[in-house]
Amino acid sequence: SVETVVQAERLDGTVLLAGCDKSIPGMLMAAARLDLASVFLYNGSIMPGVAKFADGSEKEVTIIDAFEAVGACSRGLMSREDVDV
Repeated sequence: SVETVVQAERLDGTVLLAGCDKSIPGMLMAAARLDLASVFLYNGSIMPGVAKFADGSEKEVTIIDAFEAVGACSRGLMSREDVDV
């Protein structure tokens, strides 16, 4: 999609921002294939957040924890309220 937009807009160069293990190769491949002046900036990894649960406990959470929480809720191991935290 980066290549499509750059070609459609007929840009002379790009500034590419990536911060995920899936977007980094895509941005770098687009820069190489477009053969234009490009600046690539890595934004870093997503920082974990802190979830405060109904029982008063707190836990540092990442995106993986969010995926696991949805699965635990569907199996009845976690309440919907705790997933929505």
